[in-house]
Amino acid sequence: MPPNSPRDFFGVKRNTAEIKAEILMPFVRAWCSTSISKQNAADDKPVLYIDLNALANGPDETLAILEAIYSAKGTSANFAQKVCTWFYTSGNEADASINAALENPAISESLSYQPMVLTETQDPELLHDLPDQNQASLIYLEPFSFKYTSVLPSKLIANPGADLFMLFSDEELKAAFSKKKVSPVVEVLLQEQLPAISSYFKSERNAVKRSEFILENLETSLLQKGYYPLKFTIGSPDKNEFSHYLVVACKLPATFASIKEILLPYSDHRADGVPLFTINLKNTSQLSLFPDDREQSVANLAADLSKKAKLYNYKLIDKIYEHHHTGTRYIKDNYKDAIERMRDEGIIMLLNSKTMQPIKKATYTSMVKYKV
Repeated sequence: MPPNSPRDFFGVKRNTAEIKAEILMPFVRAWCSTSISKQNAADDKPVLYIDLNALANGPDETLAILEAIYSAKGTSANFAQKVCTWFYTSGNEADASINAALENPAISESLSYQPMVLTETQDPELLHDLPDQNQASLIYLEPFSFKYTSVLPSKLIANPGADLFMLFSDEELKAAFSKKKVSPVVEVLLQEQLPAISSYFKSERNAVKRSEFILENLETSLLQKGYYPLKFTIGSPDKNEFSHYLVVACKLPATFASIKEILLPYSDHRADGVPLFTINLKNTSQLSLFPDDREQSVANLAADLSKKAKLYNYKLIDKIYEHHHTGTRYIKDNYKDAIERMRDEGIIMLLNSKTMQPIKKATYTSMVKYKV
């Protein structure tokens, strides 16, 4: 029986393939739409979806991804002209599923760029055809489990134009650092953080704290690379343990907003409505691993905005959200609540943006006037 609501989806234990299908499919469409809209009119290069775990979850997955991009409800008509898909595999097994997809007229008739299969044997000849530094790409990878033995995945991940959609289990995360040397992909992702992780592991034996330290350093590394990272932590529905982590790293505020909107219906929330971007975390020992959760609250958001009159005086609530939310867990409703709190404290007035008259009830199009 299908789940009745998004939260019901994680009411049973899910594997990586199921989580990928549930979350990636809507996000890849939102990502393609945003990336295409940000292109210059003269830019003739496609945006890229690159799957570095093609066929890891079965051949039907490749077909499902192609259908999600090119023929599913919500797909833009110009995706066929502007989106190119690459599937990386250790062999040529992806050919069959791609050929099956191309036999579907809804997909194949108007594609400007045929799907590509990237294999390890092709590695040397493909290195000179890497995406341009400014060419937008969305890369799906399972960084702590997949055996990337060639240099191509690391090169693709290191490209400044790449956004990253990373999904992995708690077991895979722990296993990746149980060996003497991490993989080249992990080296690219963590780089300068690896010595700190190695040092921490010498003194800390608690497996849960080790996992959280790795994740904290992964987020730090992504921030240093210019990303806006968002982590979604999935607990086991029937055990007091972590199941999976999803880390999405975006370069554009609009795509960061998209992944928050997609994950929001699945997420736990604070009492004040700020999403935690966790699900199935059952007790205080698990929640204690997220110290910043106490820092991101409506009260603290109001306190922060109260100090920014120069930035936000006479700005719409919607525009304040767009400018401020990136890199935080805050959603649009949190900004409305915070600004109403500021009004009640006498810090701001709310104005009708058309008449410039004072109003009592805040809407997203209300204008904020600071009492400065």
